[in-house]
Amino acid sequence: MEKYIINDTTSYLSGGRCKQSNKIDMSKHHHRQTEFIYMINGKAELILDNATYLMEKNSFAVIKSFDLHSFNALSDKNIYLIIILPDKLTNSLSYLNIETKVFESSNSLKKIIKLNSTFQSLDYNYQFVYFQLIAEVIKTHYITTQSEKSPLSIEIVDYISQNIASDLTLDNVAIACKTNRSYVSRVINKHSGTNFNSYINKIRISNFIEEYLNNKDINIEHLSYKVGFNSPRTFYRAFLSQIKCTPSEYFNKLTH
Repeated sequence: MEKYIINDTTSYLSGGRCKQSNKIDMSKHHHRQTEFIYMINGKAELILDNATYLMEKNSFAVIKSFDLHSFNALSDKNIYLIIILPDKLTNSLSYLNIETKVFESSNSLKKIIKLNSTFQSLDYNYQFVYFQLIAEVIKTHYITTQSEKSPLSIEIVDYISQNIASDLTLDNVAIACKTNRSYVSRVINKHSGTNFNSYINKIRISNFIEEYLNNKDINIEHLSYKVGFNSPRTFYRAFLSQIKCTPSEYFNKLTH
């Protein structure tokens, strides 16, 4: 399993991650997956959109896909546990109406958190079990007022994920999943809080950034086709809309 460091920049991560960080502050960033953050020690402000939440020792928060967030330390002894759930578990939570809140830790959660000290030495399958435990914690805090996600809606999200580099439209996704375009549209809106095209573009841009960071010698326009955009113009327009700067400006910020 790949290991990533949470940088002080926008981060796009493809799989499950678990790490501790003692960074004083974390500037604005977001992830494609659901993030679970636990305050092991210290005190900090979690800032999401225009809302600010106070996090203290033994509190935790859940941040849904693509939510831009940052942290301002209120202590010089901050230790965070940052858990980015794998795609499969992120999708399994997508039926929940997750709104960021700060929760107090239960005794059972504290025991689960202590297990993270052995995480890096675990076999991949056992690491996934750890992620499942965290996902269950999230469910217990949001499931009481939510309805279960249907098998068809799970199939739609999975189909898009597996075919993201293909020519995806409401119509061909509906045909592949044996439903209609209106249902696909509703599922994606509920899953992501955005429309179908924006959702597709977010994932493709996420994949583009990750692949580019792994191979900076690759041609940007060639890579834009590889991740699913049908023209450089479409890619640049979508990148500017989602990231609020050009690809060159974005990658220059990462290196300075």
